[in-house]
Amino acid sequence: MTNFSNPRLITPPREEEEIYPFRRVWRSIIIENGTLIAIAMVLFGITFLGFSFPQPIFMPLNIALVLLPLALWIIFSYLPELRVQQPRQNLRLIIILSALVANAIGYPIIRDILQVNDWLALASARDRIIGYTVSVGILQEFLKYFIIRMMVWPHDLRNRYDSIAYGAAAAVGYATVLNIQYILENPSSPETVAIRVLGTVGMHLVGSTIVAYGLSELWFSKANLLLLPFTLILAALIEGISIPLRAGFNNAALGLTISATRPLFALAFTLIVSVGPMAAMYFLFNVAESRDEQIGPS
Repeated sequence: MTNFSNPRLITPPREEEEIYPFRRVWRSIIIENGTLIAIAMVLFGITFLGFSFPQPIFMPLNIALVLLPLALWIIFSYLPELRVQQPRQNLRLIIILSALVANAIGYPIIRDILQVNDWLALASARDRIIGYTVSVGILQEFLKYFIIRMMVWPHDLRNRYDSIAYGAAAAVGYATVLNIQYILENPSSPETVAIRVLGTVGMHLVGSTIVAYGLSELWFSKANLLLLPFTLILAALIEGISIPLRAGFNNAALGLTISATRPLFALAFTLIVSVGPMAAMYFLFNVAESRDEQIGPS
């Protein structure tokens, strides 16, 4: 006997909402970066108003700050990845390898071989930007690219956003090592470390996303081979601009004095570098996706 009390037989069936099978990468990046920005601004604000952290808690708080990007990545990127229908398989491998390469190759080369702080310290702003671009920028962006190229490209790229996810993992792993080395070698107040952490993570995330765009275009759109080295150079240039300018802005103490304007500029510059290029990359990736949808499967 037909059960007419069943509401599904009375009302027309609704179309089931399509379940997106992948983690939404941009959402994770926005949450993680937004949290770092909020914490940096809060620490800067309370220090600007005259609050001083007690010296004994400097190191514990700084350790928490430099590990925060990794913790945020685990919470908002890695764990959600495990709950979707089609998770990305090698994110943990990428973040671990990036940290190991930064600690064993990248940072020692910069500190002991390139020694950029010695021969660029008194150079002009233009020469410092060029110097950091062709040395630190090229080295670090190439190392992150090489890890992704060897470990996941192209066999683990199912869509363009996969390249962003792997690039973000490489950025967080590499930047975490640099931030740890910074607090070990430069005793600093927590607000200074917060701006440093935000700047380093943002800079590497921007660079890795730019290179991810080159990799995705090369694979999915069969773009010109020159696009990939161009994206590497562009990512290196952003590092070359960010490193000396951020360091120059940070070279002042916080407080209710005229010197406080320089860290304020450092925070503003860091926000611009962290947000502006990522917004541009968000636009470019969406344009590429729309183009692919119009063309359809080949």
